[in-house]
Amino acid sequence: MTTPDPTDFEVLFRAAFDDSDIPSWITDLETAGFLAVNASAAAKYGYQAETFLNSDLRLLRPNDDVKTLADDYRAFTQAGGLHKRRHRRADGAWLNIEVSVRAVEFNGRQAALAQILDATTLSSVQDAIEAAYDRVTKILDCALDAVVSIDQDSTVIEWAGEATNIFGWTSEEAMGQKMHELIMPERYRSAHLGGLAAYYVTGNAKLLGKIVQISAIKKDGAEFPIDIRITRVDRMSSFDFTAFIRDRSELENALAAAKG
Repeated sequence: MTTPDPTDFEVLFRAAFDDSDIPSWITDLETAGFLAVNASAAAKYGYQAETFLNSDLRLLRPNDDVKTLADDYRAFTQAGGLHKRRHRRADGAWLNIEVSVRAVEFNGRQAALAQILDATTLSSVQDAIEAAYDRVTKILDCALDAVVSIDQDSTVIEWAGEATNIFGWTSEEAMGQKMHELIMPERYRSAHLGGLAAYYVTGNAKLLGKIVQISAIKKDGAEFPIDIRITRVDRMSSFDFTAFIRDRSELENALAAAKG
């Protein structure tokens, strides 16, 4: 196995950094000086890139001293999330922004990567997320299986594909309901809830990724056989579970008829 050249990672990182539409820079955690800045940040703040690189964070926060700014960024790298700040542009106008700061090593120095979001950027990101979600929803709605997602409490957060045709519940009826009460025979419910609780403690699950044959119930209470495969879906700060479910009734009937 070939060990990747570290310079390859730097090239890829710099390409993503330089081409990003999100204003971004890298600052030294000791001096608060700018080590790198992308074109989006230069355009956003109205400075030449060289002006950034010959300055420190006081360029944007002239009322703070270097120690305060460096301490803030060190704290931000530990806290994570977004932090509200007020930055000054080259023309003197003030911007109300939110900044995400992550610790990085840059040219052997302890540094921080800052990415800037404001109302305009957040709106663009939201539009992109909504477009992606709409695309995924359309794909799921064409699935030949029922697609059912639940959160950590077994609450239905996605009801797509053939879910309505298979179980009889519409999306409006199913969303927000407890999955185990909606489609699972009572004899399985305790084991299901116990398995969920154990997973969040141990991270172990015997059924993830496997096709399992089990029984389910329809809206009218009728019990029927299904194939189910469950996968974990990671989110930004949590995860949930998505099940792909296929009705085995026709196959079971055909097999029974063949046995005669």
